[in-house]
Parts: sequence; C-alpha cells; structure tokens
Amino acid sequence: MLLDHTVKSEHHPYVDVLQNDVAIARLEFSVHLELQLEGVLVRVRGGRIDGLLAGRIKAKGTVKLGEFVLVERKLRPIAIPGSLSLDRAA
Repeated sequence: MLLDHTVKSEHHPYVDVLQNDVAIARLEFSVHLELQLEGVLVRVRGGRIDGLLAGRIKAKGTVKLGEFVLVERKLRPIAIPGSLSLDRAA
C-alpha cells in the first residue's frame, strides 16, 4: 500500500425549539466523522509490479446530544474504482 490518510471532521448543527415563534431552547448536536483512505495497492506477480489498484475508503461517524450517543455507524470498506494494468507481455 502506497498511501494511507485519515480525515477527521467535527460539526455542531442545532435545532431551535420554538413556542409561539419564540426560541425557548436550542438542541446542539455533535457530529464526528472519520474517513480513512487506504491508497494505491500495488499488485506483484512473479517478482514484478503487474498493476495498480486505486484502494478503498473506510468511514465511521457518531451523532451525540450532549454525552448521549444517538447514532454510531461504521461502514464496510468501499472500493475506489479504477486500476492500471502494467502487462509487459506486449
């Protein structure tokens, strides 16, 4: 594998609770996202580089209200489409 990189992101969306068109409370959520990029995979056959594969992405996220976890998800790895064949037979 030639490249690994992790991207982390935190957001704080909110919902205002209204009564008679007046804000009486605000519910603020914490959203944490993490993307792990697993870069180019090198395919080796017979001691030679035969091709390159684009890699994959892993993702997970959490939504909290205060310290209470509302949603927590981890996705299966997602393959990034694309490959390059280095066939030297020609």
